Amino acid sequence: MRKGLVVYLFFLYSCSVGNGTGYFHGCLYYPECNEEKYTVPPQECAAENENYFLNPEFFAAETTSNGEIILKIQKSSEYMIQTDGLLIIVPCYEDLSRSLESQEYIDMVVPAQTEIASLPECSRVRVAYYLNDTCSGGEVSFGSGTGTLRIEEMYGGSSSVRENIKAEFDFLFCDPRTPPQGQTPSCLVLRGNFNFKYARGVPAQYYP
Repeated sequence: MRKGLVVYLFFLYSCSVGNGTGYFHGCLYYPECNEEKYTVPPQECAAENENYFLNPEFFAAETTSNGEIILKIQKSSEYMIQTDGLLIIVPCYEDLSRSLESQEYIDMVVPAQTEIASLPECSRVRVAYYLNDTCSGGEVSFGSGTGTLRIEEMYGGSSSVRENIKAEFDFLFCDPRTPPQGQTPSCLVLRGNFNFKYARGVPAQYYP
C-alpha cells in the first residue's frame, strides 16, 4: 500500500461540491485497516460477499494542456486526506467525445503502470484510489490500478456543447510490493458508475 498518490503531479479540489450521481461497490482486502471487515481477497469477490460500498457526492473534472481530462469522484467535498475517492486520467478526451457522436460507448483498457510508456498516447488511461475515510489515521491509497472503463458520454472541450461525463468501470487495485510468503497483498476490486456534468476543479496540492 502506497502512502500518498504518485500517479500525477496534482490533485483537483473545488470549493463547491460538484453534483452528479454514482455508485461504487466491490471487495476490499486490507486487514490493517479493519481485520474483521476488510478481508475479502480479489479472487473471491462476488456480489454476495462484497464488503466495500460508496455513494459519491463530489464530482469534478479538469482538462490539461496536453489533451487529458482528470476525473475526480469522491465520497465528499473534503480534501483527499479525509475522504475516499477515485481519480481517473483519460487522454485525448476531445477525440473520444467526437467519436461518441456516432457510437453508444467506447471501451478503454486501463493498463498496468509498467506498460504505460510503451502504449500510444491516447491509450494511456490511468486510475488511482484513496481510502482516507475508510482507513482513517493516515494517507492510504492505491497509486495505480488496472481494468476496463466504458465511456458513454464525454465532455467535448470549451468549444463543444457536450458537457456530460458518464461511464461504467471495473478496476483492480493492488499493492505492487511483494507480500511476505503466504500472505495476500492489499487489494481492492472496485466496480461502479458515475454521471455528471463537467465542473472544473482548482489545483490544491502537488504530489511529486
